[in-house]
Amino acid sequence: MSEFGYGLVEQVLSWEIQVGRMAGQFAKPRSGPFEERNGVKLPSYKGDIINGDAFDEKSRIPDPQRLIRAYCQSAATLNLLRAFATGGYAAMQRVTQWDLDFAKHSEQGDRYVRFSVKSFIPLFLMSILHL
Repeated sequence: MSEFGYGLVEQVLSWEIQVGRMAGQFAKPRSGPFEERNGVKLPSYKGDIINGDAFDEKSRIPDPQRLIRAYCQSAATLNLLRAFATGGYAAMQRVTQWDLDFAKHSEQGDRYVRFSVKSFIPLFLMSILHL
C-alpha cells in the first residue's frame, strides 16, 4: 500500500490517507463458540488476548494474564510510535536514514532502499515548494 501511495504522491503531488494496524490484532470474532476437528470439539480460538490457537484443551482455556500481556504490548508499541513521531525520527524526510540492519543483504532490504530513494524525491520537491 505504501509504495502505491508514494507513487501517487510522486505523480500528482497530493497526499492520501493511509490506515493501518500497528499493535496487532489480539481478539478475533468467531461465528461459533466451538470448533470441531476429527470428532473433537473445543472452544473456538478467540485471539491471543483470550486463549491459545493450539487445538488442545489447555490452550483453549481463557487466561486473564493474556489481557495484561496484550495491554503491555499495545502500550509499548504506542509509546514507541509516539516517541518516533515527536522526536522527528519517523519523519518521512528521514526515510533513507532508517536503520535496516535486520534486512541488510536481503531482497526486502534491497526493495526498501529502492523505495526509500524513490519516495524521497517527491518529498524533497514538496518541501522546496512548501506543500
